[in-house]
Amino acid sequence: MDRFLVRLILCLLAASSLTCLAQNPAPSPVPETKAGASINLHSPASIAPEEARRRFQQMSPEQRQQLRMNLQRWKNMSKEERQALRVLAEKRRQRLEQNVDEFIKNNGWDLDPETRQKLIERFAQERKIIEDNLRKEMEEKRRPMLREMKEKLKAEFAPLAASPSPSPVATPVASPTP
Repeated sequence: MDRFLVRLILCLLAASSLTCLAQNPAPSPVPETKAGASINLHSPASIAPEEARRRFQQMSPEQRQQLRMNLQRWKNMSKEERQALRVLAEKRRQRLEQNVDEFIKNNGWDLDPETRQKLIERFAQERKIIEDNLRKEMEEKRRPMLREMKEKLKAEFAPLAASPSPSPVATPVASPTP
């Protein structure tokens, strides 16, 4: 169980570093381990503890807090919920690799495993940027539409809310006194 938590933390650190990179993209190459091999984001155990510590220290306080909250949520999940998340993460990883394989095939490339892994990482980073931008755009479009909808419903239901509805109020009945 402890080994699993270490792997989970390392995985979350890797994902958080992707988020950090996606928010502040730099033309620098993909991070590498001491041996010069590309970090495999899908195998948290491949990240050296020093690298995990360094990434954690590079995170903003908000990102660190989010990581801690996610870890706590993970601890509070049932085994079934954790397994469901693992399955979703695996499906997401497979979909990403399929997209990258299709991209490689469409370009007629023949990449060695290390370069392919770097491409997968960059593809994931760029995809996250696109998804974040789309999410922001949708939220910006949604806000005025929600305001308009609320005003419409307010106009429609205001007359009904303003008129008092007949409520059965019990009036005290005088009892005959002897």
